[in-house]
Amino acid sequence: MLMNGEISVSGIRETNIRDGRSSSALFDREILITEGIRSFLLRRKHDQTLQWIDQVYSSVPELAARWEIRSFLPNQMSRYGLVLHAKSGKYGDVILKFIPGFVGRFERELEAIRILPKSYMCRLIDAAEDFGCMLLKEITPARFACFEESSKLTAFFSHVIRDAVLCTDSLRLRHIPYYFDELTEKISNAAAMPYGRELIEPELIYAAELYEAVFRDAKRYVMHGDLHEMNILDNGRRFYGIDPNGMLGPIELECVRFIRNDVRNHPSFGFERRYEMLLHAFSRFVDIGRLQDIFIIDMAFCTFNSVFENDDPKETYDDLELIRIAKERKTKVVNDFSVCPVVT
Repeated sequence: MLMNGEISVSGIRETNIRDGRSSSALFDREILITEGIRSFLLRRKHDQTLQWIDQVYSSVPELAARWEIRSFLPNQMSRYGLVLHAKSGKYGDVILKFIPGFVGRFERELEAIRILPKSYMCRLIDAAEDFGCMLLKEITPARFACFEESSKLTAFFSHVIRDAVLCTDSLRLRHIPYYFDELTEKISNAAAMPYGRELIEPELIYAAELYEAVFRDAKRYVMHGDLHEMNILDNGRRFYGIDPNGMLGPIELECVRFIRNDVRNHPSFGFERRYEMLLHAFSRFVDIGRLQDIFIIDMAFCTFNSVFENDDPKETYDDLELIRIAKERKTKVVNDFSVCPVVT
């Protein structure tokens, strides 16, 4: 949602909403077609994206009146929807987040953010479900989280694990899927991969078997499901989670996306060395063996996604390398344990 480092509005004009009662918006529609939308949605779903932009454009006057929006500034980075940094006469600094229906994510994200603990999540103020839009309190000032902010990271993930919401029938969930179902669905759709099937499909099958062996009977929690560093914001005092994916699964899963991205973002550190360091750091929150297993599983999950999301195959092969490193470590730990003398 935010640019790398501190928020900058350089080179982008702020748009004023002059009359919320108007039936059409009073600004240039093209301002809603951001660089992020051009680079992803517009390239993959061109006609559907333009139709959705038209819908967003026509919805702005009504939402401006409802939420007393005075002005807004489109975020240029968001790829899967439209994020507007806005000023509200009623709520102050806010975010309007629009997600197109064809992405298939709005309902599950909204359901997740309504349930996830307020101890670590950003605040949902309201939602306009007919328009696929959420109104969120903006976190300011804000920059992306990093591992080096260890005290904030510890406090954040302590809340994530300690305050996790156990999935029960009383929640009456309608949209948040079970992680294992999504994993097995990827195996079923392996033939659709544009490249790398011969390498990725065996990892998906291994991941499903490992999940069945280790996590089949694990408690299921309502999870954010995508807590990497770009979905965790630092306002200088503490971390906040944003943009939940919405997932049901074992609690260990909440740690792995941060580990994955942090390792990939520090290639000079060495993948293997960085992975070992992060694994031990997050073992303060969950069991290290189970964390290692869910990391291997989720890396296969993410590698499948990467062939559709990234034009550069290098990112996919980096993910495969991380799977290799994690599986080798798992094998080494098992072998070391098996030859360890029994003390009586």
